[in-house]
Amino acid sequence: MTSTPLNAVLPSQVLKYLPTYQVLLCLRCRYAIQPGAVGRYLKEIHHIHRSSRQAFVKYASQYELAQPNDVVLPDHGQFPVSLLPVQDVLACSYDGCTHLCATTKRMKQHWRLVHNTPAADGNDLWKSVPLQTFFRGNALRYFTNAAFLVSTPAALSDSSDALTSDISARTGE
Repeated sequence: MTSTPLNAVLPSQVLKYLPTYQVLLCLRCRYAIQPGAVGRYLKEIHHIHRSSRQAFVKYASQYELAQPNDVVLPDHGQFPVSLLPVQDVLACSYDGCTHLCATTKRMKQHWRLVHNTPAADGNDLWKSVPLQTFFRGNALRYFTNAAFLVSTPAALSDSSDALTSDISARTGE
C-alpha cells in the first residue's frame, strides 16, 4: 500500500474480508483486526481521528468476524494464506515433536531439556519452516503446513491439517 493517510481512502482500500476464515485484514499491517476492535485499532495503530474512523467501523460491521480462538486455521492446501506475512522459524526434527521456536538458542535449549540431547549447530536436529498468524499481540495462533514438519516422503503426501503452535521465543532471545 502507499503511504496515503487512512482518512483519505475508502475502507475497502484498506480492509479486506477473508470469508473462509471470517477475519478482516488491515492491508497496511497485513494482520487481522480483532472483532469489536476496529475503532480502537485505527486509533492506536494508525492514529486516525474519531470522525474518520466511523466509516471504517461501519464497513467492518457488515461482516461476521470470528473471535481469534474461533478462526478455522488453513489446511495444508491453503498454506500460505495470501496477504499475510510469512516468517521462517525453526521446527524440531525429532520424530513426533512439533516444537517451533524462533532462535537456535531456544532450539538448543529445547533439545537439551526435552530430548536430553546436547545440540550443536549444523546438525539435522531442526529445520527452518514457514509460519503465519492472523493476529498479533495476545491473540497469536501460529500455523504452518504440517508437510513442512515431516521428513519422510510418505508423510509429505498425508492430508494433515495445518499445524498450530506457539513460538517459544522471539527473534533475538
